[in-house]
This record gives sequence, structure tokens and C-alpha cells, in this order.
Amino acid sequence: TPPTITAITPNGISVPINSQIVVTFSESVKKGVGNILLWNETTNSQIEALNVATAPTTGAGSISYYLNQITITPTNPLPNGVVVSVRPEAGSIKDLPNNNIAAVTTGLWSFSTIPAVNPATTFTPDVVVSSVASLISTLTSWQNNPNGTVPAGKAALDDRVLGV
Repeated sequence: TPPTITAITPNGISVPINSQIVVTFSESVKKGVGNILLWNETTNSQIEALNVATAPTTGAGSISYYLNQITITPTNPLPNGVVVSVRPEAGSIKDLPNNNIAAVTTGLWSFSTIPAVNPATTFTPDVVVSSVASLISTLTSWQNNPNGTVPAGKAALDDRVLGV
């Protein structure tokens, strides 16, 4: 009986983009001939093809085998905010009696990577204060006259940025 995938770790959502992927099979496995594809289900495109015959067993772009599991370390971080699936080609994995795995051509074994985080907006302070007395004086001035000396591009007190 050919091996089949029974689990994939990580699974679920918000998986870090630098994660290793552990695929568990129905029985002990070894490398066959062909590729294991990391597939972007969101854009329906290939992320990486790892050739089981030439991939190293450690480091970036590696596949390691232990009993009924393989561990995949992608060459580069996975894309943010997408669904990633593992798609072994037919024959890329074999069981110990040399039965080939059937091709996996769907996103059945997949997980979602963590969304990208946009960099924080930077602000240039309107006023920089260097002491508590200066801070109190500036805030009192703004409180007493919120529409007074308004920096360029600012509407009122609510739009001002204070650097401490």
C-alpha cells in the first residue's frame, strides 16, 4: 500500500513565515524521485520545488527523513498572508517496500502564514521638550490656546505631535 499523508505541522492560521514543515505519513518513508512542491494556494502558484534526490538534509532548502515523517526547511521565508500547501509529486516519496506516493495536487494539506505587518508611521514632532518643566509649559500653552500657534499642516491641538 502506498504511503499517504496523515498530518502536517504547522497547521491552522498565522503560521510564522520561517517555519519548518513536518509532514507525517501513514508509514515509514524514504525519498523517491521527483519534487515536493510548496504551493501558494492564494495565488495558485509555486513557491518552491524541492528535488528529493538533490535536496540537502539540513539547512535551507532541505528535506530530512525520520521514520514516518519528513521535515522540510524552505530555502526562503514563506510569503506573508497566504495559504501554503505541501504537494508531493507522484513517486517523490516511497514507503520502505518501494511503493510510490500518489501525487497530491490540491491544497488538502495546507496552513496560512501570518499576515504582513506594515511598518509604523513615523512622526516628526512639532515641539521637542527636554525637561518636565518644558513639557508642562508646552501642554499648558496648548491647552490654554488650542488654536493659537498651530504648526504648519496641523489643524488644532489634536493634530500636534510632541517629542519627549
